[in-house]
Amino acid sequence: MISALALPIIFLSTVNPMKNQILILLSLFLLFPRAQAQWADQARTLFDKDLPEQIKTYPDALMTFWGGFRRYLHWPQARGEIVEKASSLFKSQRFSFYFFAHPNPKAPLYIFMPGIYGQPHKGITQNFIDTLEALEGSVIVVPNLLAQEYIQANPTYIKDVVESEVAVMQEVLDFALTKLPPQPRSIHLIAESLGSGLAVAWVAEDQRTKKQISDLLLLWPPMNLFSAMKNFDNLIDSYRKFECTTIGNLLTISQKFLFTIYPEHLTQTEQECMGQVMLVDGFLKATQKSLASYKETDPKLASLPIPTGFEHFFQNYRPEVWKLISSKDPRLSLAYSVRKFAPLLPVKIITSQNDFLNKGLEWRDFAQETGLKLGQDILVLDWGGHSGSIGSPQFSEVLKLIYP
Repeated sequence: MISALALPIIFLSTVNPMKNQILILLSLFLLFPRAQAQWADQARTLFDKDLPEQIKTYPDALMTFWGGFRRYLHWPQARGEIVEKASSLFKSQRFSFYFFAHPNPKAPLYIFMPGIYGQPHKGITQNFIDTLEALEGSVIVVPNLLAQEYIQANPTYIKDVVESEVAVMQEVLDFALTKLPPQPRSIHLIAESLGSGLAVAWVAEDQRTKKQISDLLLLWPPMNLFSAMKNFDNLIDSYRKFECTTIGNLLTISQKFLFTIYPEHLTQTEQECMGQVMLVDGFLKATQKSLASYKETDPKLASLPIPTGFEHFFQNYRPEVWKLISSKDPRLSLAYSVRKFAPLLPVKIITSQNDFLNKGLEWRDFAQETGLKLGQDILVLDWGGHSGSIGSPQFSEVLKLIYP
């Protein structure tokens, strides 16, 4: 759609050729905001395609479970491999990540930073890898700082956590670029959930990255990591009370989730129990995997209890992270980092109104703080919970829209 103001300007440029270039530039300036907003409008249409209205009434925990379940159902077809490189940033002197080098020397490079406990090539990350590789580019996936691979490498944390994470990411990118042909290429940084907090810190704190990265896509980012942790723990506690059974949960999954894309006509009990599977059971299983890795690197941790929430987890097992969280370090604020590069680097955000990580916070306020625009740079869906909408069958089309 062309701006009403731009139409007469384009017409006048044909009448008076002497002013042609100036008028065309002005018309492009007027058209640019609308062109920027189109991706968000089109993405919303894709996410809502064939979506039953009932889905928008389901609670955030249930839709978060649904999205993760849909991604787990994916049969992996990754073309890359886990690459191990020497690194002085880890006590093991090595670090591994996923890497696929596209045979086209001018292919774009996609760097993905997964969410909490996100592994470089397992679980729901497999689905994302295949989606990115379908865009016909090279792909890097760096394990989250709570992933088993990252913990087993045993980071030194000579600097503080944020500075160390920045160093790790830049080291990985530098290594990958030595393995790719020295051709001009676009480098796209994509991050989900907790990975978004690390991604914006990397771009904000490293001057080289600002020049290397072409753009940034943040998927369901927490606006403030301290608030996100509190909100997550409160939601976990609220779902502990429901009386659910393994047999009942398996029946619900097989009858309402396994053979259909969108679960409809769920009872209140089924909604509560699927939320419990995601929040309580999912948290405990993921935490136990991380704890096993911690105990391998530090036997002194073997006697510590299994955490009941993220606050307990960070206090006991990641005191260096807890120090930043408890002190409310400004670098844990999404707006603080985005303000440092938003005017220079294109940023797109996709999130949901009912993302429990951001409960009590408003994207309107974030937009005012950063200069980003709702509906233009920030797409807020009215369903999906936390990252649940990534499980949409249209998500791959959304990425193709963003990276044509």
